[in-house]
Amino acid sequence: MGLTLDLGALAAAADWDSLTAGARSLTSTLQSTRFPGAMFPVRDPSGNLVVYAAARTPAEWRKLEPLLLAFAGPTFTDFEGAPVPLDPARGVDQVLLGAGITIAARLQPGNYAQGEAVAVRALVRLASLLEGAPDLAIARPEPTSRLLAALQDALNGGDVTEAWRILAVLREESRLEALNLVQLEVQILSVAGDWGAIRWHDRFEALALAGPAPATAEILIEAIYWTSVYDSDAAAERAPDLVRSDPAMEYARLLLGIAPDPSRPAVEWLRAILVPPLRQEVPQESTAPRDAEPTNDPLAVARAALITVAGLPAEGDPAADAALRDAVNALSADSRHDLFRRPANRAIWQEVLERAGDHEPPFDWSTWVDALSRDDFASAEAAAAGATTWRLPDADTDVGAARALAAKIELIPDGLAEERFGQAIPYLVQWAQSDPRWPRRDLCPVYLATLTRMALSARRGETALRSAAGLLDGALKCGLSVAEYRDALDAAQTIASEGLSRTSAYDALELVEIARSFTPIVPTRLQEFSIDVISVLIPLWPRLTEGQRLTLTALAAEVGIDLGVTPSPTETALNSAALEGKVVGIYTLTEPAARQAEALLQAAIPNLTVELNHDHGGSAALGAMVARAELVVVVWASAKHAATDFIKSRRGARPLVYATGRGATSIVRAVEDWSGAEARRRL
Repeated sequence: MGLTLDLGALAAAADWDSLTAGARSLTSTLQSTRFPGAMFPVRDPSGNLVVYAAARTPAEWRKLEPLLLAFAGPTFTDFEGAPVPLDPARGVDQVLLGAGITIAARLQPGNYAQGEAVAVRALVRLASLLEGAPDLAIARPEPTSRLLAALQDALNGGDVTEAWRILAVLREESRLEALNLVQLEVQILSVAGDWGAIRWHDRFEALALAGPAPATAEILIEAIYWTSVYDSDAAAERAPDLVRSDPAMEYARLLLGIAPDPSRPAVEWLRAILVPPLRQEVPQESTAPRDAEPTNDPLAVARAALITVAGLPAEGDPAADAALRDAVNALSADSRHDLFRRPANRAIWQEVLERAGDHEPPFDWSTWVDALSRDDFASAEAAAAGATTWRLPDADTDVGAARALAAKIELIPDGLAEERFGQAIPYLVQWAQSDPRWPRRDLCPVYLATLTRMALSARRGETALRSAAGLLDGALKCGLSVAEYRDALDAAQTIASEGLSRTSAYDALELVEIARSFTPIVPTRLQEFSIDVISVLIPLWPRLTEGQRLTLTALAAEVGIDLGVTPSPTETALNSAALEGKVVGIYTLTEPAARQAEALLQAAIPNLTVELNHDHGGSAALGAMVARAELVVVVWASAKHAATDFIKSRRGARPLVYATGRGATSIVRAVEDWSGAEARRRL
């Protein structure tokens, strides 16, 4: 909000000294935190008053434009809603362009008596009303469903700190029942890899016996595995007989009946030794005549009923519909999935349900998308559950089904369905990232379609930047065609640029860093993408943190742009006393990113020592680094569990933080966040 401009140069170019006090009062919007963009008066060369309205981003302009039309549209001024190209030959336009602002309009007051005064009063009233309006972000509570989606978005990117903040809001405002709050708590602890905190949680037993959600059951079993099964010193599981005799296995046996199937490897290991396999009966020699009728197979009966319904007129037949419903209700979950794997079968079944005035709960993402337009559909709750229960097995998938899902996502209509999909994107990304074959090439069309939908949501001011980063990384790992590569960067550019602010600057830089970490398929498009994000961030320079400035400067230099600015010499989080003369240890398996982060941190703090480690498990070198460091940064997305456990066990209560991404940007961000909090604590 507001604009960062050279006010001295602007005042001279706009000839503010010749204007009335009322007109000059519009300049207050240049520094307003409430006004979208800014307005300021200009005396043009012909002596007439012109009011400029400018915005930093397209999203900001979309907020400003209807306000201008409502308060000073045609008759009051000549403004009809469209911005105008800026002319470098004009002094005022030159100041705007020099600050990286390209979206502006010139409002010429009406050509009638007192036209200038009328237009100025209207615009002053607009500024006054906005300044005194209630802060809707505070006055209107965020819906619980959006808070839960935001929490999942944070977890998708490993931002445990943000997840704890959202959980605190949910708890303080009594948004959820106590049991649901505990389930969210163990979900956050699982992302942090703090399995001991889960296993010895004072509500562990109550949660296990209460019949938790499948996702929570899976987490509780995994906590049992890492605390009672896995021997970190031997880097292997204990003997099965010892595991079976462990008292904790009583909880594991109970929870295995709730946990999703397939589950994570640790859960499947316990399932294999605790759940006896089904007995395979030896087939007896048949004594029935060869021409005897075979026993009816429920799946065969359902398929026959489905074929019967498909051959009937569009209005259907009540008896045939009832027969199909009875046959489907007799199927097991696996048989139902097999029957409705084909889109045509699902469509016929949906027609039968609609004729009966009924709706079946979705059983995969395709049926979930089909239900988005229904008024009575609890889309967010279904997506949150489906992220776990619809998990893909470690096997080949139906390429046709994946492409059909992508096509459905692309064709989601505007309005309620689009809004619901945008809100549920973090759960779809959670499902994709939990795939044992993530990223799966066959699902690449789904990744790209979801990225495109995220870009549309970003235009409405809704962003899931951490989920977008993970999805972009997965799509690029799949190996894209030229067209797919362009589509991915187009979506990422919109997601990174829309509504960019100091808060989201690190996330935008992370998107660019991810894109640049892969060999470009279209180098010119990658360069355009990088330059576009840089150009949007440059006007924010005075508001950026020191770490953001460092990473932006490094990115600009890599692209070949000299920003012509230097970091502010004032005290910042990165050069606080908390880090002076100290050692920072960084653990990651992505060595190039660690090297870049090391250079950036030492450029900001010359007397800082940075030590790196990339070992796959506990080692003497890792132990020495952990012992020496004032702060240890673990790159969450690029770390081995054994090494992470080793670090946690030896750090005790000493500072340990997690970087949310794989790149240098997330490492610098983690260090800056910690040092800033430490500096505030010392005040």
